[in-house]
Amino acid sequence: MSYGGAEPTGPGNLVQELTSHIFPMFSTLVAAASYAGLVDTLATTQDITVLCPTNLAFSRAGIEAKNGGIYLRGTLLSQSAVKEVLWAHVYLTRNFPPQTYANTKIFASKRQNATGGHKTLTFHTDDDMRTTVDDGSNSACVLLSGLSSTNANFAVIGRVLGL
Repeated sequence: MSYGGAEPTGPGNLVQELTSHIFPMFSTLVAAASYAGLVDTLATTQDITVLCPTNLAFSRAGIEAKNGGIYLRGTLLSQSAVKEVLWAHVYLTRNFPPQTYANTKIFASKRQNATGGHKTLTFHTDDDMRTTVDDGSNSACVLLSGLSSTNANFAVIGRVLGL
């Protein structure tokens, strides 16, 4: 399956990166984006940042992709419900949080608030440089950040936000 054009020789768009062999842990996220009609948006929108839950994060939240749908604890979710959950992970800036990355630090400041989707997110980096993001309902560890595609930056998180 090809998203957003031919296979790239270098970094591809966000969806190409998430579906590449380098990142096999995002198949549920990509299936959810497809179900919600957001694949083209994520592949072509410039200068966004996406917090990407892993397949394990979706599974722990009781969310699975099967038979072309997205299910929460066995109940088919509406496309609009899936879209709302996914939008809680997308921000309309490529430099988010609005600090630069420094050496091994994930985010340069101890605490950074930003409004995204329907919630305010709080990023906190502890003294051991472990970073979490909190949406007011859930908190997720930032497992890997500073990743980029041709149109977006992205970070790997360990929990689904927006539920």
